[in-house]
Amino acid sequence: GEKLAKEVYSRDNIRVLSRTSVYGYFRGGVFGLASHNKIYYVKPKTVVVSTGAVERFLLFPNNDLPGIMGAGGAQTLMNQYGILPGEKVLVVGAGNVGLIVSYQLLQAGAKVIAVLEIMKEIGGWFVHAAKLRRYGVPILTGYTLKEAIGKERAEGAVIVKVDDKFRPIPGTERKIECDLILLAIGLAPDTRLLAQMGVKMAWIPELGGLVPLRTRYMETSIPGVYVAGDSSGIEEATTAIIEGEIAALSAVLRLKGFIKEAFERREKLLKFLWEEYRSSPLLARARIGKEKATVERW
Repeated sequence: GEKLAKEVYSRDNIRVLSRTSVYGYFRGGVFGLASHNKIYYVKPKTVVVSTGAVERFLLFPNNDLPGIMGAGGAQTLMNQYGILPGEKVLVVGAGNVGLIVSYQLLQAGAKVIAVLEIMKEIGGWFVHAAKLRRYGVPILTGYTLKEAIGKERAEGAVIVKVDDKFRPIPGTERKIECDLILLAIGLAPDTRLLAQMGVKMAWIPELGGLVPLRTRYMETSIPGVYVAGDSSGIEEATTAIIEGEIAALSAVLRLKGFIKEAFERREKLLKFLWEEYRSSPLLARARIGKEKATVERW
């Protein structure tokens, strides 16, 4: 990411607006941008939307207490600001994100009381789970969070075992003392801007919910509007980078006409993405979702 950012900043023909948000899309193809001290109105010829994803949240009593956050929020506090978000941590979700952030918390000096997973098996890779088990962290499968305990902030939680239909089993409740409850239960594509623009969307569970339909060249139903990364459907970082380059090359080819180098590079990336990288069994679910979201042409 840092390498790509340096390349962008080194280009005189690229204007970077940091600390700036797109707050809306308006008639005539105009975007409203708000920075810390200015408002911009931009009417681009092409657009690449790569707004990423937002963390999913759970519904349970007291889920609005301070000390309850998404795993990504905890990673940001630790990695960017050097702040330990809690000392006694309960993690909900044993996918790769939940397992990795639990290990990061251990490295930062926190105590991970337990990792909960509502499914009967963990969703993350064995190597990540093994790291936690070597530290003595229990990974409780078939458990979920029933409620948070606390008045001014999180002071504990009640966990409960679930049956085969994910219903709480009465009498299996356990109270856990903790000052941080981390939710690592997955991501949802951030497609709000695309939906406002009127892009054709579809609900595809394999990709995390509502996503834009697109061609293999990443073009949405609005000509000149492209999508890439988790906003096109939850997958992972490598595919996000590849999709971003495909979308950018598509925008270049639309604006400048046929450029042999750009065309060949795009075809090479498409072949690698669909025929090699996504052929991995680990990406089977995401591949099925991306196939559902891809149309031949508009």
